Amino acid sequence: MKIRKHRDHFLIILNLIHRNANSIKKLEISADCKSKASNRNSSCSEARNTGVLACQANTHCIDSDTGAPGYRCVCNQGYQGQPYLDPGCQDPNSNLCEGICTNTPGSYSCSCKDGYVVDEFSNGRGCLAQTSEFPVIKFSLGMGFGFMAILVGITWLYFAFKKRKLIKIRQKLFQQNGGLLLKQRIISTEGANVDSTKVFTAVELEKATNNYAEDRILGRGGYGTVYKGIFSNGQVVAIKKSRVMDESQIEQFINEVIILTQVNHQNVVKLLGCCLESEVPLLVYEYVSNGTLFNHIHEKGTNWSFGDGRLSLEQYVFSTTYSGKPCGTDEQQNNS
Repeated sequence: MKIRKHRDHFLIILNLIHRNANSIKKLEISADCKSKASNRNSSCSEARNTGVLACQANTHCIDSDTGAPGYRCVCNQGYQGQPYLDPGCQDPNSNLCEGICTNTPGSYSCSCKDGYVVDEFSNGRGCLAQTSEFPVIKFSLGMGFGFMAILVGITWLYFAFKKRKLIKIRQKLFQQNGGLLLKQRIISTEGANVDSTKVFTAVELEKATNNYAEDRILGRGGYGTVYKGIFSNGQVVAIKKSRVMDESQIEQFINEVIILTQVNHQNVVKLLGCCLESEVPLLVYEYVSNGTLFNHIHEKGTNWSFGDGRLSLEQYVFSTTYSGKPCGTDEQQNNS
């Protein structure tokens, strides 16, 4: 009975303490509000000087523009919240930024990580993963450039291999047509005060004849075709391309070339040299623009004497022909 009585007294005391505390708190709040309300009739400078300015953190005070005394508190630019309540105005919520947030006074900026793009519908705060189209485009471009690089490489290798193969073939033909023997004969005639046989390459003659174009043909015969050639230095020559070549007569052919390049006669077209890099050797003569011996003999109105002069010419032509002159029946004649 005594314990129950003491417990009732204790509860009554706690209830009184709680009521008194609430009354004290209400009095403090009321006094604070009255104090601030009374200072709201002051200007910003007056309230600031008295230390009772109601504006909280990150705010600024603006004097009343209505003509009545007083002021009002406004959050600083970029800040949000209640300017009169503690703790004042706050920075915007940077948690809304879904990417990389860069904080600035009163604001922030958002950027996206690699592989993401800014979401235009989220006021620049959101990021979206790049769609699968981007990797496909990059992959396609990479494959395209890779394929082009491989194609260029294969093309370059093909032409390089083809050129190397052509060089080997020409070297083989040069040896097959007596090129080594010709070099030995040329070396043996050096210092003998005679014209040396010129060895032309296949590339030189192809360029000189514009790859043996039809408009460079001077004439055709039973043994081959004669082309007009122009070298890079401006020298004009006649190039004879024979139809066939007897491989068993290679040594004799080389000897005849050496001899004929040393022949100098006003009535005989000079042999300058040869090319042995083709299947059939090519002969290079000096170019004479006065026509052929056949044309001069059969041309109407041409007066030919049948004396010792003609006999000596016939003997010379016979001697050079007998020595194995490697040319066709229709040779060019210098009518000097």
